[in-house]
Amino acid sequence: MRRRTLSLPDLFKLNGLYSYGGGINWRAVAVLVVAVLPVVPGFIHAATTPAGQVANPSFLDSLYTYAWFVTFALSFVFYLMLG
Repeated sequence: MRRRTLSLPDLFKLNGLYSYGGGINWRAVAVLVVAVLPVVPGFIHAATTPAGQVANPSFLDSLYTYAWFVTFALSFVFYLMLG
């Protein structure tokens, strides 16, 4: 943010410099969906297993174990790619 100019009035305008189509950043929504998809199978498996403890976890179960980190890393990379 150093040496960047920020238009303060445009932050609050509906059609300002920083607005999105219909008020929604569709690239961010798409990235969120794509980043969450890999951990959904592990979540479903854990949710349908008694006590949530999977006896022999698969790769997707391991991804779900680290879902916070996996989804953050994927969303970061995908959002930069869509830049």
